[in-house]
Amino acid sequence: MGSEPASKRDAYTLTTWFVLCTLAIVCAALWAVGERTYFVKPLTESHNILLAAANVSDWLTFLVQDVAASSDQAAHPFWYIHHPNLPAKAISLVLGSLGFGLEGQVGIMLALNVGGLALAAVAFSRISRAAALAATVVAATSYWSFHYSAGDLCRGPLYLLLWPLLLALFGNKSLGSRWRNFTIAAVSALSVLSDWGFALFVVTLSFCWASLGRGRPPWRWYVLVVAVPTAAAFILYEAAVIAAVGWDFFLLDSYITYFGRLGVSGHLDYRSVLDRFRENLVVIWPPQAERATSLIPALGTLAVNPLLNTGPLWVLALPALLSGTAIMFVRIGWSRVFWVALAALALLNVLALAPLPLFILAAAALAVGTSRIRVATPTEQLCALAATVMLAIAVPIVVFPGFTIGFSIGGGRPPFPLLEMSGAALLAEFAASGQLAHWLDRMATTPVRRLFATIPGVGWALLVVSMAILAAPIASEPSGMSWHLAAGLAVAMVGGPLVLLVECRSYVRARQGTDGFAQDRTNLIRIVRFLERWQLPLLLAAATAVLASHVSDDPTVLGRYSPKYASFLVAPALVTLAAFLLTAFPTLVSRLLGAIVRASTPLGVREWSARPAAVRCVSIVALGVAFSQVGWFVLSVAAHPPKPIAYAALLAGSDYRGKGILTTSYEGIAWYSTGGWAYMSPTNPPRLDPISSRFRHLADWRNEEKYGRPDFFLCDNTPFSFVPPGKSIEAAPVPMACRRCTCRDVASFLRQSGHDVIVDRDDFSIVRFSWPRP
Repeated sequence: MGSEPASKRDAYTLTTWFVLCTLAIVCAALWAVGERTYFVKPLTESHNILLAAANVSDWLTFLVQDVAASSDQAAHPFWYIHHPNLPAKAISLVLGSLGFGLEGQVGIMLALNVGGLALAAVAFSRISRAAALAATVVAATSYWSFHYSAGDLCRGPLYLLLWPLLLALFGNKSLGSRWRNFTIAAVSALSVLSDWGFALFVVTLSFCWASLGRGRPPWRWYVLVVAVPTAAAFILYEAAVIAAVGWDFFLLDSYITYFGRLGVSGHLDYRSVLDRFRENLVVIWPPQAERATSLIPALGTLAVNPLLNTGPLWVLALPALLSGTAIMFVRIGWSRVFWVALAALALLNVLALAPLPLFILAAAALAVGTSRIRVATPTEQLCALAATVMLAIAVPIVVFPGFTIGFSIGGGRPPFPLLEMSGAALLAEFAASGQLAHWLDRMATTPVRRLFATIPGVGWALLVVSMAILAAPIASEPSGMSWHLAAGLAVAMVGGPLVLLVECRSYVRARQGTDGFAQDRTNLIRIVRFLERWQLPLLLAAATAVLASHVSDDPTVLGRYSPKYASFLVAPALVTLAAFLLTAFPTLVSRLLGAIVRASTPLGVREWSARPAAVRCVSIVALGVAFSQVGWFVLSVAAHPPKPIAYAALLAGSDYRGKGILTTSYEGIAWYSTGGWAYMSPTNPPRLDPISSRFRHLADWRNEEKYGRPDFFLCDNTPFSFVPPGKSIEAAPVPMACRRCTCRDVASFLRQSGHDVIVDRDDFSIVRFSWPRP
């Protein structure tokens, strides 16, 4: 931190704590507005943890999740064995025994995660206080990532493992601190007992960071502190699973789940063994990917989804991450043969000739090679962090591709937004240390043709990789988004940094008096000057037009967009309008920006004018990025504020207490409200003769007399729906006349069959079944 004067260090520290305090106030307000819930994204896994904790009756159900949604002992156990989630279940069990319900547990988890973010700030401050500030701001404004998981009883505990891990790793340079080694060992074991994709990230990050600059990996330390606790926890859990389901089914499940449901291979059909899972009382959800996954969707999701989950800062954080990673990996010193072989393997994977798990060999080689990377300055340490985090995320991508791509990256779940935080931290250090300003000065005095001529081979390779990453979303349509949306985001992510770089270079050249066009008045030069001036608004207009060409599934706004997508379009439309106004009135813009910067810094007019042009440009960009990040957070909250489940309070009434519910949302939601049994229908509306037992996660599921005649049907058309109206999972949908069906249409359909409609709304409906008397 020698590059930071004492006054700047104090300012960075005070601002960081201000951000944390503001975050605590905002989260408390949103928790209260959401009626003491913090359900930010459509899927909530909190009810799953409440259900698993309530079903703990012995050591086996403590280690393995029993998810039978019933208070009847005959319905237990029904096992979920694909993720342990043990720390989350243990926390919920303790809080539940103390009398805390869903709202109280969510509030406590949210408070722990907001407070825990201070550990992340302290960890980053060990490298650079500017980096700590940037990382904290990114986490605090990542509404679709940090905020989503922070209030979730299932994923929230992962942050309580991640931040102490960073603090222990960053402060354990000698690897001799007992309490730091104990923390790393505990986090390694608990991560395996939580989420296996997250566990792979933890063990990879620990290995790479501990190996930096040591000449060779610290194998003895890694085995004792990381590998042994990890293996012990894994063996303990798998032994419990074998005790629950038996050895033969354990082997079958391992084979089917890994090769048939996670995007590793496409030659297995898990549907052929559904009966085996039901007979052994084991949950099997629809797969994350049924075919072998390639690099294209992996790169596409990694490029676009952090932008949607975190905010516009990702547009600049991604190039910083790629640059830092390239700088570090080049220092390993591998020959060109290694990189050519890696490129060939990537090509074979894209051509569907090589599976993604083969990349684990390259990841292992790079992880071992990190021991040859020497780091000393804060910038080098943050570049190393970028490389290790990227590599740690790559490992679960290649081992569990479908789950990691669609669930962790696509959903912004832990370890995200650590990747975005690392990129922002590196970018902030570049700016705070003066390196960005220095590079701008050099670029301003170097002709463009010489800039391209002086780029080394690794620079061209980095450019090719960057373009491949940013072109991937168009080819893969990550997370189900349309081609128009993916293309618009790709254009913005490619063009944004380039235009910003050109604009800054032009600004510096103009202030230095090195404008080569000043005396030239030819028509060609006038055209070039026109394009230079209007390139940013034109690029933004093109990106906004592509985004606006998208048609939503629920076009209630202008007959084209859903309310959520319409609110999303407001941001690029306003930015484009602002760009046109600012370009059309440059004098006014110059005065306005100068006033804003002077008001945001302790500098007066003379001090600000005396600063080099490159420094002023970096300051303006930093303020613009900060304002846009906060603005994105505000727009995200306005578009989708935390809200409780619409029908939860109604189901908690006496009319539904202890009743059997057939639902189209996760059965744990209905169970928590009614206290009775519940299971999910694979079609909406349900087929009634007979009702499908596909998601009847109850040990006595064969009892048709008991479960074949539920009391009520709950149609869910809220964001928490698992099977929306008119849709189906693994079954043919029930034919309906409506094109864009709502729960009101489903209720009308069941009313025609003689059943009583109790609640008739578009977002949800409740129907009382009128079964014929035997």
